[in-house]
Amino acid sequence: MKLTEAEKLAIQKGEALRTMEDGIEIITVRADVYQQTRNVMYDDGPLSEEERLSALKSAGERAGWNDPEMDIYDQDV
Repeated sequence: MKLTEAEKLAIQKGEALRTMEDGIEIITVRADVYQQTRNVMYDDGPLSEEERLSALKSAGERAGWNDPEMDIYDQDV
């Protein structure tokens, strides 16, 4: 891969390069930048308590539990 001076400078600064090849968008980044991003995006370890609660909240909202008509279920009987 041949890079222009501007592209080399962008890569040195940690920026991504976007190109198209045969209709496929390709993003090129430095290896260390890729590894940092990969570690964040592909963490397959157990969820933290905060991540677990956030996932449960999101699932509940998608299921409609944030609808005001559902407030009755929050009341103690």
